[in-house]
Amino acid sequence: MVEEAADVLEMISNSAGSSIETKTALEMLKAEKINYPITTMSQNIDNLFCGGIHLSKLTEIAGIAGVGKTQLW
Repeated sequence: MVEEAADVLEMISNSAGSSIETKTALEMLKAEKINYPITTMSQNIDNLFCGGIHLSKLTEIAGIAGVGKTQLW
C-alpha cells in the first residue's frame, strides 16, 4: 500500500514537472492550531463551527430559501 502511494506521488510529480510538497498528519495538525478561526459574532454559529469559520478549510452554509443565509455575508 505504501509503495502504491509512493508510485502515485511520483507519477503526479513527474507529470506536474515539479516536486509535490508532502506533510505528515502531525505537521498538518500543528499548522491548523496556529490559524485561529474567524468569529462570526454569533455565539451559536461559532459553537457550531467549533469557534468560528476555520481558515484553509472549505465551509459551506446551505439551507432552504428565506432562512437568512445571505445575511451571513
